[in-house]
Amino acid sequence: RPLGPSTYDSSLNNLDIQPSPSSPSVSADSYQAQHGMVNEAPPRARQAPQFRNPQHREETDLERRLRIEQQEIEQLELENLIKLKKLNVERLLEEKRQSQSFYDQSQDQAIS
Repeated sequence: RPLGPSTYDSSLNNLDIQPSPSSPSVSADSYQAQHGMVNEAPPRARQAPQFRNPQHREETDLERRLRIEQQEIEQLELENLIKLKKLNVERLLEEKRQSQSFYDQSQDQAIS
């Protein structure tokens, strides 16, 4: 018999053989991964671990402070580089002025 659109559609619905999330053989994470769902952490994993493990909180705080210190170092290094570049430009401009005035003096002497 010819497959009409309604018969075809209903047969497609029966092809979904993926295990349901409530199936004990499949974890919610793997089910979500198979179905391309956003993998949101279950409620128990969303609690911040630092409250259960003070040592972990300490490390997180240390890491944060370390990152901030490193960022400040990078900022200071950039500021230093900028200062060095400006000094270099000033020095080059001064050299140019001196050589220009020397050139002007030699021109004056050549004329007279």
